[in-house]
Amino acid sequence: MCHLSMRCQLSFCCLQAWREQEQQQWQPCSWQQLVLELQTADRRNRPTGDWQVLLRAPLQQLQRLWQLRLQERVPFQYLMHTAHWRDLVLSVGPGILCPRPETEAMVDLAAAAIAANPALAAAPWADLGTGSGAIAIGTARLLQALQGQQQTPRQRKQQQQQQQQGVQQPQVFAVDFSS
Repeated sequence: MCHLSMRCQLSFCCLQAWREQEQQQWQPCSWQQLVLELQTADRRNRPTGDWQVLLRAPLQQLQRLWQLRLQERVPFQYLMHTAHWRDLVLSVGPGILCPRPETEAMVDLAAAAIAANPALAAAPWADLGTGSGAIAIGTARLLQALQGQQQTPRQRKQQQQQQQQGVQQPQVFAVDFSS
């Protein structure tokens, strides 16, 4: 039996078992984790017929979304309304460009620039045409992390006093020109 037909058989059995039982203890996992568990069970000759897979949406809705993806080339991120970028999960939709994996390097470039010239950490940063805001959020988180790492307790106290006096802290601006 090929892997695909074995997975289809497993999916059918899991769906059938789910329909028959009302309450279960569910353990969320990604499809990669599920594949690893199936491979491990296969190597150890453990039965998987009673395994259950809980879907986030009804099967008909998932099929409709998949058809949109295939026929109309709708980006997967738009269908799920989320995009994973670095360690963030961002909300996206048709009016917002999906953040690309290669743009993750922009935050790394900012970190390298700050490492070469620490004074840049106190300068304002701007992300023009921000779209989802991914680069602005990533840069702001970088600056926040660097600020916390580089400060002594005395500097933190001075910063708190400056904030109370209204002194500006490093800022990141996100400007969207799409409208």
